[in-house]
Amino acid sequence: MIKAIATYVINLPSRTDRKTHIEKEFYNQDEFDVRIEPAIRHKVGRIGLWDTMKKIISDASEMGLDYVLICDDDHQFSSLYNRENFEKCIEEAIEKKVEVLCGEETDFPTPYKDKFLDNSEIFRDLYIQTRDLGILEIH
Repeated sequence: MIKAIATYVINLPSRTDRKTHIEKEFYNQDEFDVRIEPAIRHKVGRIGLWDTMKKIISDASEMGLDYVLICDDDHQFSSLYNRENFEKCIEEAIEKKVEVLCGEETDFPTPYKDKFLDNSEIFRDLYIQTRDLGILEIH
């Protein structure tokens, strides 16, 4: 079992409804150490999102965190989420010195299988980046 993962949830302070949602979503999920991160505003929303992610990474580095999870405030766990499989994937990523692991859950049918959920629901794209291997696409 891994220690609780520093989990940064990006939230516009004006969106208290989404903050309430995400607090309920992560309630009793003790594998995550949830931290609400106020989104940096920019006239181009995705630039503000990028600036917020850069701040999170910088802060995590200053705190000496080995890794973090970043998600949006509309995240929703699937009923098929499996903590044990999730932790195995995190442990494997740490072992392989993965620098970036990104996933997007989807219900769209595909021929691929994932490790976080059972075979009826998969991650559409999963990328890992390591210093030695560059970017690998995993399905």
